[in-house]
Amino acid sequence: MAALLAFWMWQCCQVRIEVHGPAGQPLSGARIEAAGNQAESSETGVAELRIVPGVHQVVVTREGYTPQRLQIAITSDAALDVTLV
Repeated sequence: MAALLAFWMWQCCQVRIEVHGPAGQPLSGARIEAAGNQAESSETGVAELRIVPGVHQVVVTREGYTPQRLQIAITSDAALDVTLV
């Protein structure tokens, strides 16, 4: 049973983060950190992280913009929309 739970926790959860600028444009090159994982947003402003269930702080940064810190509760796959100003 413990092995099954550990497998499930590793598989869960895919978090898709879309990063936009103040005018709504996609921002590439934003750094996203959560639960010890890191990703960088693509040309379309999208990044994906795999995070275990729980409450986590997500930090989104990009040079020239104010960093955003969000607290999220993950129980399944999720999507976030972050605007940097």
